[in-house]
Amino acid sequence: IGELRVEMDQVAIPGMIASGYVIFSDGQSSKWTIDNSGRLGLSGVGQDYQPPAEDIPKFQQELHRLLG
Repeated sequence: IGELRVEMDQVAIPGMIASGYVIFSDGQSSKWTIDNSGRLGLSGVGQDYQPPAEDIPKFQQELHRLLG
């Protein structure tokens, strides 16, 4: 099992405040977006996929750090 990795796009997807990708500790990768209402979205993963529980706070911390 690897480490969580979060990257932010240099230019956000049109219509989004920010976007990027995440690789969760289980190796599953996903595109993430934050819309104009501040809602986080994940795409590119199965509808039933749940990231490892220990990744959630780390993911939130990394987003907060990246968005400064």
